Amino acid sequence: TVTTVRSSPSSINNNSYSNRSFHGSGQSFLFSVRKSNSKQKLSSTPPSSPLLSSPLRSSSSDGPVTPEQCFLQNEEEEEQVILYPWTGKNNYIQSSDASQQRLSMGGGGDGGCFGFSIQDGFSRGTTGPSETFGNDEPLTSPGKSTAFEVLKLEIYGFTNPWR
Repeated sequence: TVTTVRSSPSSINNNSYSNRSFHGSGQSFLFSVRKSNSKQKLSSTPPSSPLLSSPLRSSSSDGPVTPEQCFLQNEEEEEQVILYPWTGKNNYIQSSDASQQRLSMGGGGDGGCFGFSIQDGFSRGTTGPSETFGNDEPLTSPGKSTAFEVLKLEIYGFTNPWR
């Protein structure tokens, strides 16, 4: 999940930055959601669903390891949200380029990469290190590709109807 917000010059936030290429404010940020490794624990209580766990059996017999029946249960995976707020090192906060069909956040990365960018009619994207938001690694899980396919995109816009 990635969120981007564009500040307009008429917004309540007077700290917004805008030039021909980049816009936004220090209220912008990047984030990534990472799943922690799944953990297993031994329990003498049967699981609520047989699909989630199975009896722990000894290799030498068909019976349980101990006199009590033991179950190996998967604990729920926890999700960790990692926030990358604006560092103030540059103003490459957000960029929209209609000619290249690209929306990007966070510049100043190695080789000119963005912290987060979607392009090609919102069908694919890339992520990389960004000096703007201080993410030293891509927003994808470690070991994963920096390129990704956009599966779902939600865009919200707010206007002032009394203008």
